Amino acid sequence: MAIGFFVESRIAENLSFAPEIQFSAEGAKEEFLRIDYIQLPLLLKYEFAKFLVIGVGPQLSVKGHDYEDEKKNLAFSGIGALEYYLSDHLFIDFRYTYGVTNIYDDKTNLDAKNTNIQIGFGVKF
Repeated sequence: MAIGFFVESRIAENLSFAPEIQFSAEGAKEEFLRIDYIQLPLLLKYEFAKFLVIGVGPQLSVKGHDYEDEKKNLAFSGIGALEYYLSDHLFIDFRYTYGVTNIYDDKTNLDAKNTNIQIGFGVKF
């Protein structure tokens, strides 16, 4: 589950920059595998057609809780996104996020990275 907000700034005719802030609940059903993040994706978007946009960029994730759970407080990822516009203001968003940093503290000798697929619905004002 994720919810967020973004601002989009036009750089060129078909190119824009979209910083975002979102809350994302990630992990599995088992409590010890769940991590809630406040995420800061920075997407560079290219508009192929009026209804189709592709985006790429980095993402910083900050853990949303501060108790000692042997997981790092920061995670870095790369994002690939595809947006399909249903109208001028409504769109469907498909994203793949690939983690590039280990989410566990170094002292645990465990190695795991966040990898996610998100499907979302958006409204542009």
